[in-house]
Amino acid sequence: MKLAIADDHEVVRDGIRWMLADLENIDIVGEADSAFAAIKLLQSEQPPDLMLLDLRLGGTSGFDVLEFAGRSATATRIVILSMHDEAAHLRRAMKMGAAGYVLKNGGRRELLQALETVMAGGKYVQGSLAASIVDAEEGLAAITEREREILMLVADGAENKQLARTLGLSEETVKSYLRNLFARWGVTSRAEAVATAIRLGIID
Repeated sequence: MKLAIADDHEVVRDGIRWMLADLENIDIVGEADSAFAAIKLLQSEQPPDLMLLDLRLGGTSGFDVLEFAGRSATATRIVILSMHDEAAHLRRAMKMGAAGYVLKNGGRRELLQALETVMAGGKYVQGSLAASIVDAEEGLAAITEREREILMLVADGAENKQLARTLGLSEETVKSYLRNLFARWGVTSRAEAVATAIRLGIID
């Protein structure tokens, strides 16, 4: 397996090299200390099979690398190796195509398990993080019956005037409900809100 490491701290890259040094099936073929350098590795004639990617790369972002990987349909599978344990970071990274997400304090065994799982074609999320995203998803799914009614009508294509008329509300009240949902879910359009509601099992 050809592996690349993208992290802006040399000591972290050296530490990963040390952890993997005795593994004959892993060949570290490149390093990057910025999103630009990581993207260059993905664009090379012989890109790595897998990339360990930090989300914070010296003023640039690992999300930029994920975005490029998604657009270019690269064969390189990406595992996030980060200090960030927030469910929002995990959810965003996996949505953008990351194949795995582990924390830097997870240890050698956790990292090896992630690499093996991803290279076998699976996806891997560190156990403690998987629990946190489940909790976060349950929180997002906790909406009021009125919000659910609005989402169902939006999914059917109803505009604000029709929503207000059907539900016996003012247009401003309808807009307020939608603004609150958009802010809570981090979405910017009705289509995104409907897609989120379907993913969370709120509407069919």
